[in-house]
Amino acid sequence: MQMGGVNGIGSIEAICLKLDEISQYSLIKECLASLSNLRFLQVDSKDFDGITKSILTQLAKNLKVLNLTGCMELRKTPDLSFHVNLERLILESCENLVQIHTSISQLKKLVFLNLKDCNNLRELPNEMGALESLRELLLDSTAIEEIPEWRRMKKLEILSLDKCTLLTKFSFVGCVAAATNLSLVDSHLTQLPKSIENFNSLIQLNLSSTNMWELPDVTGNMKNLKVLKMRCPLRKLSSSIGMLEKLEELEAWGSFKEIPNNIGNLRLLKNLILGSPRISMVPRLPESLVNLCCKTTSMETLPNFSNLINLRNLRLTLWLNHEGPCKLEAAPSARWIGTLQMLEFLKLSSPYIATLSSDLILLSQLKKLKLQCCHLQCLPRLPTNLSYLSIKSCQRMKTTNDLSNLKALSDLVIVGCDELTEIRGLEGLENLRTLELVALPSLVKLPDLTNLKKLKKIHLNDLSNLKALSDLVTVGCDELTEIRGLEGLENLRTLELVALPSLVKLPDLTNLKKLKKIHLNDCTKLFEILGGPESSEILHNVNWSNLQKFPVPPSLENLKVRNPETKESTSDLVFREFANVSTWM
Repeated sequence: MQMGGVNGIGSIEAICLKLDEISQYSLIKECLASLSNLRFLQVDSKDFDGITKSILTQLAKNLKVLNLTGCMELRKTPDLSFHVNLERLILESCENLVQIHTSISQLKKLVFLNLKDCNNLRELPNEMGALESLRELLLDSTAIEEIPEWRRMKKLEILSLDKCTLLTKFSFVGCVAAATNLSLVDSHLTQLPKSIENFNSLIQLNLSSTNMWELPDVTGNMKNLKVLKMRCPLRKLSSSIGMLEKLEELEAWGSFKEIPNNIGNLRLLKNLILGSPRISMVPRLPESLVNLCCKTTSMETLPNFSNLINLRNLRLTLWLNHEGPCKLEAAPSARWIGTLQMLEFLKLSSPYIATLSSDLILLSQLKKLKLQCCHLQCLPRLPTNLSYLSIKSCQRMKTTNDLSNLKALSDLVIVGCDELTEIRGLEGLENLRTLELVALPSLVKLPDLTNLKKLKKIHLNDLSNLKALSDLVTVGCDELTEIRGLEGLENLRTLELVALPSLVKLPDLTNLKKLKKIHLNDCTKLFEILGGPESSEILHNVNWSNLQKFPVPPSLENLKVRNPETKESTSDLVFREFANVSTWM
């Protein structure tokens, strides 16, 4: 590697060297010495020991950023004592790094240190405690087992220890003053250190996927905490949570039974996620909530969230506890839902909801509705701005209300509704793009899809009771690209697909033993038809311009082929010579 003459390169401030393992490199000492203004150096090379040490020694004086990401041969950091002006050191994904040189203590201006994904790094030197300017330390996915007492690290704000699965002991005595963000996701810690009570500046604390089963009461001293996440085996929610006056986001999962009553005092709380199989009741929640998710199997009374006038997203899952008796009987309705005028997303999953309030139509902001309520018998009229509707496992629902007023609906999913016989108004959903009908064994009628011009995807599966369906006609769906589930319509005799310019392929038709007529017209992108019944007699108006694969039925008697260029067609051609041929045209 030659950089030419030394003249004119003194103004270079940043260099990225990509050194492969094959090429030969030669460094000109005078050239490196001339890079007096170099501030940023990134070396992409697996062979660190070969050339990079020489570069670092000669470019140490004014270097501020050193990036050695992915240097696979780096086992020990070099002597960094010459890099007195270094501010950012990035050693991410140096997978064989096992030792940090003690000279790191000389980096008095270092504010950022990234050791993420250094999988074999098990120990950190005590000398790191001398990094008095350090503000951000990333140790995710390392093998460290213990954090030393770094008493002089007074400015540290962000400490990330995600996926440090061997970490069992630590102390933050020296970095409590300025720490704002502490993440311990996927570590195996069972408790927080006593020093946590002094983390008065902490804004975010993430304890998810740890082994902690209780949060100490001292957390109530963290007056600046805004985000607290605890997806861990919590047995109890401390009442000190109600003292976190600035808390905006709380996420708690585990096996706790009670939610502190003083949670209603958190007037700035916007996002609340609660998940535990033992939650028996939910106290009054703060009106400031914007997003609420609650999951439990032990609810004794149906919660009332009518005071949550600012709520935009609600996910409520109250399901059966199969290990014990059901304590909550099916409620006639959850009428309070109709009072949540700001609601945009609603998911209800519960056997306890038998009907929905007619006030649901008043939720003018509601865009997405998901229902999984096995005792729900019917739908009320739904708000016209709805764009997504999912109805799953509503096993007692026999028919839907008229859906034709849902002019903005783009996605309709109906799955596992055993008694549903009819979907009313589907043919009027002019903006529908995705239609998924799965496991509806009682459905006896498929609506006319002719007017659904924007339909892109149809998924039909396990519609075993469509015994009368002998003809399937789909016309003029310009954006329809896929039709799934046709292979299950065993009684189909005629398949007519017309003016579907975006349709690319059809499912395997081999099992449609009764199919006699296939009519394809203006399906210009259709390039293959898989399988096909042996008894088909007529292939009508097939456009062969893009069709590359089609099985010729042995009993084929009539074929009408349309020429896409001349618009002319031949008809009544007898192809009896194909009677004993099983091949592809």
